[in-house]
Amino acid sequence: MKLSGACSVKIKSKLLTGILIAICTCGHAQTTSISGMDKLEWEKIMADVWKASVGETELNALDYADPPKIEAIKELGDTPYPFQ
Repeated sequence: MKLSGACSVKIKSKLLTGILIAICTCGHAQTTSISGMDKLEWEKIMADVWKASVGETELNALDYADPPKIEAIKELGDTPYPFQ
């Protein structure tokens, strides 16, 4: 039995739609719960300069930056940790 051109296109369209729906519903979702996340670790670098880290360090952008102006930062004074 031979299908007409229009009928064949409709069947192919429905088949393709079904395959796309099946693929989309089987996708991998990321874990977004807070319990599954790593904890931020805060480290005081100098007065009013804090560094947060999470996980393992692979590439640090600060390795390519100019060194901080430590004396100018010290002149600003110190304040307590802001996130308590």
